[in-house]
Amino acid sequence: MSKDRNGLPGIRMASAPADRFKIGVNRGPAVTITRVTSVHPLGACTLIPFSRMSVIQETHLIQREDARGSLVAIEGLVDVAFDIKRIYYIHGTGPDVRRGCHAHFHLRQMAVCVQGSCRFVMDNGFERAEHVLDNKATGLVIEPMVWHEMYDFSPDCVLLVLADAPYDKGDYIHDYGHFLELAESKSSDSNRLVA
Repeated sequence: MSKDRNGLPGIRMASAPADRFKIGVNRGPAVTITRVTSVHPLGACTLIPFSRMSVIQETHLIQREDARGSLVAIEGLVDVAFDIKRIYYIHGTGPDVRRGCHAHFHLRQMAVCVQGSCRFVMDNGFERAEHVLDNKATGLVIEPMVWHEMYDFSPDCVLLVLADAPYDKGDYIHDYGHFLELAESKSSDSNRLVA
């Protein structure tokens, strides 16, 4: 059985460019394909539409430990599926504050709670899910056109976010109703392409 770069069995990266396809289990009729992920150990993978994928996508980072302490390193295009162009972190957030409350047209991000914990609401217009981020060696991938909200921050929470592009005010969708219209329109356009 093959092993990935971290020694995990049965995983290998697809050879297609990282910004073109998503590989996974088929969950319905084919539509627009947008990302590349790993290939299933049995090789029985099919291309699936991004809008039909699970809205919660975790990345497990390697945590190295020895007598000196622990280390988690994150490299663009190695540990995260994009080149890192911007890094920011959120801290000192009050217990009743909601952050995020938007989606992006193009920006890809990965959030890592390097201290404490917080909750995410993730919504791609078809699936809405909640997720607790509380492990400094786990990243939560935030794809384009995913509405995300963060809340229930622990008093010591430090949320690190890696992004594939610099800040661009024009890339934000702040109105949830408008976001839902765009998601539905994107899905309708994609379904027409394969009809």
